[in-house]
Amino acid sequence: MQANNQKIVVLGTGGTIAGESDSADEGLSYKAAQRGIGELLKSASSIPLPWPQVLAACQFEAEQVAQLDSKDMDFETWTHLAQRCDHWLAQDDVAALVVTHGTDTLEETAYFLSQVLNHSKPIVLTCAMRPANFKDADGPQNLRDALVVAATTKGPGVWLVAAGEIHHSQFVQKVHPTRLNAFDSGETGAAGSVQKDTVLWFENFPQTYAKPKIACVSPSFGSAMAMGRDRHEPCQRKPPTCGCFGQRRRSRFGRCWNGQWFRQFKNEGKFSSSPNGKGSDSIKQSMQSGCCGSYQQPCV
Repeated sequence: MQANNQKIVVLGTGGTIAGESDSADEGLSYKAAQRGIGELLKSASSIPLPWPQVLAACQFEAEQVAQLDSKDMDFETWTHLAQRCDHWLAQDDVAALVVTHGTDTLEETAYFLSQVLNHSKPIVLTCAMRPANFKDADGPQNLRDALVVAATTKGPGVWLVAAGEIHHSQFVQKVHPTRLNAFDSGETGAAGSVQKDTVLWFENFPQTYAKPKIACVSPSFGSAMAMGRDRHEPCQRKPPTCGCFGQRRRSRFGRCWNGQWFRQFKNEGKFSSSPNGKGSDSIKQSMQSGCCGSYQQPCV
């Protein structure tokens, strides 16, 4: 289990999890990105269940990095988010990050962060399929679960936590427009689950991908139960022949994602000391010279 008084930083970017509809009975028609990250944290702590012991030992800090519908995610926002993640992960007293995000481009953001950041601490993304003021909003529980995963996970990795499932950034995709468990990892399957504030990592998750050491908290015993596991080396899977991310997944913007610019962007440290968001032009230029030609051309 990680040290007491560890700090978890929660970064807000908007999305449905921060959205509002005209009434508590309306879950499909709403406006995204209406509530700040402070309000979302307050909602997560207001769930009528005992606050998990592992979270009681944590300090929390929140930052509103962006406030948008994730379908409007752009290069500048991705760059700024990467900069802020890099800043917080470099702090000795910060144990993990949680990022609240819209569902439309969550998988792209998760993959992006996994490629451009190089830290030994976890990043946990979470989201919602219903607006924050809906009578059965799923955001508060998803955020609570994400905080539990962040507080009990050691080692690097970018994960998605939603609907009681934990998915790895290399595999996760949004597969349904309305159901609560809208994300899936295909044949690979989920990496783990969160039930009643207890984290379970699945043994059949591919051994070539990072599996963290964790400490789960069981509410029935009210104490931490160590469930440490040996870490595995990060994935060594080779990229597609043309090095093109878009060949694995089409961007919703119809652009071709090139795996090379992820590595170049990371190696050049474009975001590490650029609080004003510089570096986004380099991203665009790298994508324009990608394997599929123009970055506006979708992969086939």
